[in-house]
Amino acid sequence: MDIEVEFEYQRGEARRYWLRQQGVYALAALLVGLTSVVVAALPGAAHPARGTLALVGLLCLAWTVYGIRYALRNLPRPGSTTSLRFTDVGLSMRDQFQSTQIRWPAVRRVQLRRGWLLLEGTQTVRNRAIPARALSEVQLEELQGWLTAQKLMR
Repeated sequence: MDIEVEFEYQRGEARRYWLRQQGVYALAALLVGLTSVVVAALPGAAHPARGTLALVGLLCLAWTVYGIRYALRNLPRPGSTTSLRFTDVGLSMRDQFQSTQIRWPAVRRVQLRRGWLLLEGTQTVRNRAIPARALSEVQLEELQGWLTAQKLMR
């Protein structure tokens, strides 16, 4: 198997996917952090628990904001060409700024869901999402057949 394609992410496509997948968790962490800080700042008797609550809230807020900024900064840029190459050895992704190689033993499974090709990695390889529109129907069928034979896709 050797499938090679080049495509461009559409404007906001990767960001929308990230928000759909991780946005709820980010919002929940922001709410916990803000609530902790607000509760700690309420008027009342000074208590060490309030200081601890404020510290935990600020740490939660800082960690969440840092994580969101990091994730959004590392999303693929719209308009930049991304090269994909699927081989018997693994997947190679290359764009203007970075190159990534993922070997198939590091992939737990591959799913085709809501127009995205999802590669679920092991602990050392993070999950990847590739828009299925990047592949033609013939290429997608060939890839699905090969992945099914390797028991990576059902």
